[in-house]
Amino acid sequence: TLLAAFVFASRAFRIFKAAEGLQRLVKTLGRSLGAVGNLGALLLLLFFIIGVLSVELFANICVDGTFEPTLGHVDRCQLIDESVLMDGHATFEDIGMAFLTLFRISTGDNWSEVMQSCQLEPGIRPHSDSLQRAMRFMQDYLDTGDPSHLDFARIELPGCQTSEELEAMAGLVSCSFPDEFGHCPTNCGLKILSNLLFSAFLCASNFILLNLVMAVLMQELQAAIVVKEEDNTASVGALVTMSKAANALQSKLPVGLGVEAPIAKGSTD
Repeated sequence: TLLAAFVFASRAFRIFKAAEGLQRLVKTLGRSLGAVGNLGALLLLLFFIIGVLSVELFANICVDGTFEPTLGHVDRCQLIDESVLMDGHATFEDIGMAFLTLFRISTGDNWSEVMQSCQLEPGIRPHSDSLQRAMRFMQDYLDTGDPSHLDFARIELPGCQTSEELEAMAGLVSCSFPDEFGHCPTNCGLKILSNLLFSAFLCASNFILLNLVMAVLMQELQAAIVVKEEDNTASVGALVTMSKAANALQSKLPVGLGVEAPIAKGSTD
């Protein structure tokens, strides 16, 4: 197997040496590494800035399958409909996951679902005492374990819950990552800001910077083609000049020293 791979690599190398166009393309890529590196650094800086902002703004968003309610409490993420929970593979819990999530957004892979989870807002409360009614349903859920009571609590508190509501339900609601004061942060997002942030990032990363990279490569390839054409033109011009110089020199030579023209057939002495 190793010998077959070596033979295949040697054949590919011979093909590469014989293909002038492929060599020119590789040389073009090598010349464009400087400009592409600058664009890559700019793209990395954009990822870092948006990543830090996303962690600061959306780290409190609930993630599917990552919360564990404590004994005698309901986790704050259980009060949100599972259909709008953030995917566990695309979160902003830390800067590393933020980078991976932003890379997913830049490729356009279901980025609207990430934005939807980050723009969750509190819905209209159906009753003036919806908070108290939801607390009673949660207590019934803790006493009986019937998930229908938790569904009724979600109906009373649709969408997400503010930090004030979670503070009022502190005896029944817990969270995995409390803030510096020991309180549960809100599980709501920022609708307008998330729309602006992710839409601007997608346009900047996908439609501008990546296309600039392609433009740099195409420019270098076009420059290489132009240089090749100029070299060919210069070679042809040199041959024409040499031919004219030879003709001029021959015309100045004495008779009999120049190259005699061939005698046409049928000519007489």
